Order: sequence, then C-alpha cells, then structure tokens
Amino acid sequence: MSERQEADQSYLEDGVRLLELAHDAHELFMSQPAEEKRKLLDFVLSNCTWGNGKLNAEFHQPFDIIAETATAAARMEAEKGPEAARCSYWLPGTGSNRRPAG
Repeated sequence: MSERQEADQSYLEDGVRLLELAHDAHELFMSQPAEEKRKLLDFVLSNCTWGNGKLNAEFHQPFDIIAETATAAARMEAEKGPEAARCSYWLPGTGSNRRPAG
C-alpha cells in the first residue's frame, strides 16, 4: 500500500512539473539560442511547408493530438464559452472511468 501511495505522489508531482513547464514553455523557448530552438522544433514537428503566404505544420505524435484538441476547444470556446470547451475537450467524460474511486 505504501508503494502505491508513493507512486501516486510521484505521478502527481510529475504532473505538476509538466504543467509548470507547459505554462513557461513560450518564455523558455524564446530565451533559447537558435540551435536549441531548432532541436525542439525538430522534435515537435514532422513536416512544414510554406504556400500561399501561409506556414503549414505537421506535428509528431502526440503533439498532433494536442494541437487538434486545442484547436477544437478554442473553436468551441468561441461558440459556446470557456466552460463548454473546458468540459468537452480537456476533462474526461462521465463514465470514461467506471472503476470505483480509491
């Protein structure tokens, strides 16, 4: 039981660190030298094309799913408000985990 609680705590701490990193990502990216920015872009993006004055980017997995979900959530937020987007796209749906809590 103790091992499980420690694993749960570690998982929670990793999640918090990930959220903090995501929160600071833009600032961190902008402060990096060009070589480091290129490494990150190569890691996240699989293919970019320029056409008709527009940059089109394709993402590696799982970044493609994150980008699609963020775009859909932004569209829903514009149409129905922030609460609708938050519930539909970022939180699990009811019944998505049928196991009892605890």
